Amino acid sequence: MKQSMAAMIPDDKSMSPYLDDLHFIFASDRVRNAAVTGPFGSGKSSLINLSLIHISEPTRLQLI
Repeated sequence: MKQSMAAMIPDDKSMSPYLDDLHFIFASDRVRNAAVTGPFGSGKSSLINLSLIHISEPTRLQLI
């Protein structure tokens, strides 16, 4: 199986379960920290970027 270093371009449908989880985190007053982890090219940055598009209210978010 040949692997590619090309960036994955996810859509809202494929990321929906993960976006739902992030929306829960952003809406909760009890959650203070969350980690998005995975191997190179798994879509971590894409997930965060998509979630920022869907946030309807101002949210304090620090990315490291």
